[in-house]
Amino acid sequence: MASFISNISQLTLSRGLSFALGLVAMPIVARLYLPEHFGIYGLVGAVATWVSAFATLGYYQALPMAQDRAENRALVRLCLWLTALLLIPVTLIFGLGGSLVAQLMREPAIAPFLWFVPLLFLLDSLSSIADDALMKEGRFGVISLVTFLAINLERLLTILWALLLGASTLGLFMGNLLGISIGAVIALGLLAAIFHRNRPPGLYPIPSLREVAKKHGQFPKLQMWTSLLKVSAMRIPFFVLGFLFGPVTLGYFAFARTIITLPQRLFGISVDQVFYPQAAQEWQENGSVTGTILKTVRIFSAVAVYPLLSLGLLAPLFFNILFGSRWDEAAVLCQLQSLWVFANILTTPFGNVFLIVRRAHLLLWYSVAQLVVSAATLLLGGWLGGPRLAVALFSLGGSLVYGHMFVFCLHLGKVRARNVILIFVKEILYAAAALAPPTAFYYLTQRRWLGLGLYLVFSLVYAALMLRREPKIKQRLLEMLRRQVRRPGEPEPEAKPRD
Repeated sequence: MASFISNISQLTLSRGLSFALGLVAMPIVARLYLPEHFGIYGLVGAVATWVSAFATLGYYQALPMAQDRAENRALVRLCLWLTALLLIPVTLIFGLGGSLVAQLMREPAIAPFLWFVPLLFLLDSLSSIADDALMKEGRFGVISLVTFLAINLERLLTILWALLLGASTLGLFMGNLLGISIGAVIALGLLAAIFHRNRPPGLYPIPSLREVAKKHGQFPKLQMWTSLLKVSAMRIPFFVLGFLFGPVTLGYFAFARTIITLPQRLFGISVDQVFYPQAAQEWQENGSVTGTILKTVRIFSAVAVYPLLSLGLLAPLFFNILFGSRWDEAAVLCQLQSLWVFANILTTPFGNVFLIVRRAHLLLWYSVAQLVVSAATLLLGGWLGGPRLAVALFSLGGSLVYGHMFVFCLHLGKVRARNVILIFVKEILYAAAALAPPTAFYYLTQRRWLGLGLYLVFSLVYAALMLRREPKIKQRLLEMLRRQVRRPGEPEPEAKPRD
């Protein structure tokens, strides 16, 4: 378990630093850009994310399951060729045919920005290939470095664009594009260097592209469509809310989604990147993923519950202080999405169990259910009320589907659901006890700064008690901090045997 926690800590630390810097950068961005800027940006970004579900026909997700470096190299080559081929139709449809697409979507304002869709498709594909290949190589330090650079360069460039050239939707796109570009180039360069330096003779010849494509054929047949449905379910609020309520409301929702998913980007993705290869390895060796699931549940419950519950209860306080009264509506939408994000972040790593145990078709049906429920709840809420009701019903319906999926993943992993639920209930009660005083104080008195101070005090108490209850997490976090401050040239300590 020590190596498992160490890898998660390494990835989470870089995202934690990015999170801290984001607390400085996001208030600046929120005061420079308007809700309608975020609305158009969010809608085009939703289109780009939807198209990216076709990236490499899903083969990049097979990289952590490669048997050795030779197969890893062959899969990378296959993914790069597929990226180049798929880029052609994406460019024709969304680049040259952007005006027609905008008319079909009844959103003419997005037409000038649809040229970013093929560019984002290319960069997302390359980033996914590099990240998953580096995962297989166990280079989590490289992944954490690239993630840190990409996230923070994006924010810096977005702010500089607004200050030098004026705030506009284009500034949001350019910051995102340049940040991802730099991260992808660094990751691919380091991956190429790793492949070039480490070429044991026993791994050759490299399997042919046809061999690896056939071996991992479940990914284009099932997993690609599953990813497409999952992305559609996650992004459909952008299309429905934009269509029903316009770009300003969509801007509030897009900004709220950016903030409420910070815990997922901080911790959930780190867990996913470690869980998938280690669970796949455990399955190959033992025919079971029980051990990895239990480790993940313990870590997730100890670290991720508190920030998500904090946003669910105190988003109006945080938004008003950090971003200003302009974003009060976004704070409410952030609260309404907190349950959905909790369920989503919970199933992000465990959904890989379906792939590992060769039950990808079940994941496909869960994705269908999620899409149908998401569309139905959004349309029903928009018809009966306004954006708040639509988002609330969307969050509730999606959480129920994710919850059922999580319980079934535990069944596949042969883990008793009752034991896992008790772990989460205990952590939720701990977090609720710590958050009750600042929450009650703020809503009864409406005193922002005193409420924030009280929240910080109780958060420190909660963190201290959590580290006392989970000494292994404390030990690994301290090791990671020591590595970050080690002087240049100072040797690494000897690696401990894997648990």
